[in-house]
Formats: sequence, C-alpha cells, structure tokens
Amino acid sequence: RLDFIKRDLKRFIVAFGGTFNNLLQQNTTHIICDKDFVDSELQSLFNTHPHLNFVSPEWIFCSIENHKCVDISPFKIN
Repeated sequence: RLDFIKRDLKRFIVAFGGTFNNLLQQNTTHIICDKDFVDSELQSLFNTHPHLNFVSPEWIFCSIENHKCVDISPFKIN
C-alpha cells in the first residue's frame, strides 16, 4: 500500500511541476509524511529543520483537486 501511495504521489508532484526526492536535499521545502507514523527519525527532522513544512499526503491530493497549491495549515504535521 505504501509503495502504491508513494508512486502516485511522485507521479502527481512531478506532473504538476514539483520535484520528488527520497532524501532530504538543500532545496527541499516540504516533507510528506503520515501523521500516524511519526518515528524518532521524523521527530529529529522536526527539531533540526523547523523551516521545512511537514504535511500529510492529503495536501497533495487536495491541491490537485483544487488546481492550485492549497494552504498547508489543515495538513500540517508537527
């Protein structure tokens, strides 16, 4: 299931002009993660990269539905 979601997310992100990386890059602006799976590694990223936006995958799907980048507030994970 996770591989299917990840594949679809990557496809949608790229199709709408974004970039997708499996690893944190200098130009990373958003981390897409499951709110029900915040492990120690993700918690460490919260603490060491407060400038990044941690959002649920639903943010991508909602943005696609609305044909624009929607406000991240309802989708933020922290």
